[in-house]
Order: sequence, then C-alpha cells, then structure tokens
Amino acid sequence: MATSEVSAGMRETTLVAPDATARHWSLEPAARPGSEVPAPPAARAWRTRARLGHLDAWRASLQQLSHYDPDYLYDPGYEYESDWTTDPDYRVDGVRRYGYNGEGFLSPTGSFHNPFMVLMLWSLCEALGHRVAREPDLYFSTSISETLDWRTEEGHLRYMVSPDLAVMPPSWTLPEPRERTSDERIIRLDAGDPSPEMLVEILSPSTGYVDLGDKMALYAALGVAEYLLVEPGDHLRDSNMWLFRLHPEDGYLPAGDGSQPFVDACGVSLRLHRPDLKDTPVLQWLDTATGRWRYYEDDLKREGATEANLRFLDRILPDLSPSDRQRIEAHWLQTGVPDDVADRILDAGQRPDAWQAILRIPVMGG
Repeated sequence: MATSEVSAGMRETTLVAPDATARHWSLEPAARPGSEVPAPPAARAWRTRARLGHLDAWRASLQQLSHYDPDYLYDPGYEYESDWTTDPDYRVDGVRRYGYNGEGFLSPTGSFHNPFMVLMLWSLCEALGHRVAREPDLYFSTSISETLDWRTEEGHLRYMVSPDLAVMPPSWTLPEPRERTSDERIIRLDAGDPSPEMLVEILSPSTGYVDLGDKMALYAALGVAEYLLVEPGDHLRDSNMWLFRLHPEDGYLPAGDGSQPFVDACGVSLRLHRPDLKDTPVLQWLDTATGRWRYYEDDLKREGATEANLRFLDRILPDLSPSDRQRIEAHWLQTGVPDDVADRILDAGQRPDAWQAILRIPVMGG
C-alpha cells in the first residue's frame, strides 16, 4: 500500500464515520484468496487498526454472516468472510481457513492440513485408543490469559483455543471406534475437565510463530504434559516432528536430542514416514506386540485384503476349522497378504492336508 493511500485511509478512519448504508473500507480484508496483489504485514496492521476504530460497524458486519456465532470471541486482528477466515481457531463447517504466507499472499491451510490431520487422528486412535479429539474447543480460565497477557487485538482476554488434536486421559476413551461429536469435543478446563495428556499442532507458514510462541506458553500454563509439533513438509521442505515435555521449573523442553527418527509420545513411539518423495507423509506408530510400524490407511488395506482372501479361502477349503481360520487371519493381518496368495490357496485346495505349509502359516508355538 502506498504512503498516500495509507495517509488517506487513516484520515478517513479518524474523521469519517462509516456510512450505515454502505460497507466501510475498513471492514474489507487486506487481501482476498486468489488476489495477485500481496498484503504485507504493514497493510494488514492498518486494516486491524481501522477495524478497531469502527468496532460497532465491524461487529454489525459480523452479525450479517450466515455462520455468525454470538458466543465466539471474534478478533479484529483476523478476517471473517462469508466462506473463509484467517482466524486459526475459528472452526465452522463450510468456512475455509487461510493464512498469509511470507510474501503476503493468502494460502489455504485446509487443502492438505485437514486430510493429514484426520489420518493422524485415526493413527493415534489406533495407537492410544479412542480418546483423541480433533479440533476440540478447549476452554480455560481468563486468569491464565491475564497472566500471559494473551488478548485479542481489541484487548479482550482469550478463553478458548482450538488445537489440531488433543489426547485425553484414558477415562475419556469412547466405547466404540468413531469420531467424537461436536459436544464431545468440548473440553472445559475452567469447569473441572481433566487436562489433555498431549496436544498436537500441525505447523503451517502462517501459524508457526503462534504454535511456537503464544500456544506453547498457554499449553504449559494449562499443565499439558506433552506438546507435539508436526511439520508435514512438501516437495521443498522435509517433514519433521518435535516433542516437548513439561518440566515444573523450566516449562517445555525438547524430549530427546533429536538424533532418533521417532519420538516417544504418550508411551508410544511415533514417526513420520514418506513412502515416496511425491507422497504426503503418514504418521506411523510402533506396535510392540508385532514389531511393525503401523498406520491407519495401511491397516485398512490389510484388513480389506485379508477379508477378501479369507472369503476365497472359505470356498476352496470349506472344511477348515474356525481356529485354523483365525490363525490365518491373524498372520495375514500381522505380515500382510502374500502377493501370490490366490495361487497358494488354489494349491492348498488340491492338497488340503498340506494347507499350512503351502500358505506358510507358522506352526502354533513355533
């Protein structure tokens, strides 16, 4: 923004009240998704200051949004539009989250962020049980915000944050494998709910400074024992994870010296694995019972392949005992279905007495 434009804008902000019948310039975002004109930090700061100068008009514009929530603490430091926002804690279906990159352009945080987060959720649920919540509403006492001086641009004390993932104590484990409802993702630390054992944030260029600064200080003040930061990476950046553990006197300190390719979080070894340089990374967890690194999508594929080939096996070897069938199923789930399994099953049908050797199923106790 040119100096003359800034000066003219500030004169308008100071001297001219918004027209009740027209949208005031200060209510417009600094830039829009897809814009070819960047919005540097200074331009965004001017827009924030302008909104602060016309708070009543700004609040009235928010109330016109179809997704307006009267209970949410809107911050004039962010943009709120009909179908997008730059507020990282604003979680409303149909409202896409954007962030300003280093060049000042808006880029979506949800195009890769959301599917990666969902796959992380299910892998953590497999490893730790269904006590993991995606994008929970984490409420806390404003006394903590006052101590940390964590406020909106308007000066209001913050009382809610929405981390990407929260690992709750075992008492919060769901009895069935499903995702939590909206109500089940509300955590009221200010009303006696237990503190999460671990919080996870997925880094992006627009939120990294918040996740490493304000949120880290907040989560330490809330007594969250472990804080996991995940950098998914892309074709230009490597993927990485950093685990921090809370220490009574020193706050969060890095867990380990970074020499290991994995982290031990909530008692489980976790690592990011990229099968191919062109693929997105996956979160794997170490199954100590089998010694295998597992992840959700791979387990789904194994279960599907195992079930399909068991049905084929039932047709070829209908007299197989239930216990033997269970042994075959367990072995395939652990090691994967062999590439030539169909040929082996057909061969076992010709020599049913030798099915165990043909299918290469270990002898019980062996």
